[in-house]
Amino acid sequence: MKNFKMPFEGHRLQFRGEAFNALNHVNFYKPSLNVNTPATFGEFQSAYPARVVQASLRYSF
Repeated sequence: MKNFKMPFEGHRLQFRGEAFNALNHVNFYKPSLNVNTPATFGEFQSAYPARVVQASLRYSF
């Protein structure tokens, strides 16, 4: 986050950047725990989304 003072009294501009899972590590969830299907028991069925980056700009007056 970075704040910038504007030339007008009380005005400012804020830039913000955020990153989630920046190193792009795999995060598994939802393991199969059904004992009636032993072939897939304990296997992970899904993974959280990959890297997400967002930026925002805010003008306050």
